[in-house]
Amino acid sequence: EILYGARRSALEAEAEVLEAENDRELLERLDAAITEDQGMSPRHERSFRLQTLTDLLTKVQHPGSIRLLFRILDDAELSVSLRANRALREVGYRRYREFVREAEGWVDLGAGSGLVRLPALLTEVTTGSDPVPVALLVKLLNHGDADVVAEAACALAESDEPNVVDLLSVFRDDPRPMEDTDPQVQTLGDLIQQLIAAIELGSALSRRAPLGQA
Repeated sequence: EILYGARRSALEAEAEVLEAENDRELLERLDAAITEDQGMSPRHERSFRLQTLTDLLTKVQHPGSIRLLFRILDDAELSVSLRANRALREVGYRRYREFVREAEGWVDLGAGSGLVRLPALLTEVTTGSDPVPVALLVKLLNHGDADVVAEAACALAESDEPNVVDLLSVFRDDPRPMEDTDPQVQTLGDLIQQLIAAIELGSALSRRAPLGQA
């Protein structure tokens, strides 16, 4: 009963916050709260507050809520960044076009460490009726961080972009080192070559006539 009571109180408090102000005013307050909480200590309290704000932002329908979630995604605390990643995935499914538009703005304004998670997010929230935002992924291919480029390349390799091999071929000999990957993938170029080989193999297999029709 104590657990249920605490949860009920939290939900009631959250509802009061959401109903008390219009979305624009609420976002201004949440923006200020993020700034304040990111500068506080101790660490566990900071993490708790930012994750609480993350959960609240998923319920705000204004596009600015997605912008603030991207801001939290940049947080150096892994638990906070992962919570924001999960929240963005949830919001992206429901509000895909807003999500992509805000992602583009976030990238243009200079996204931080959370950017490495964006390519996978873009792939995960794309449905049959919504195309993968190839232009944004191509922009990420030109990022200075090799990990961001690698994630963008992997996302493009999973897309239906017909020119994907041409887009990736530029990086065949890229010497930038890759960390925490397969021992056979020492550089970004190694990864790109594996992706291209897989794409070309899949393309060749799809062109083969079915057994019995050759």
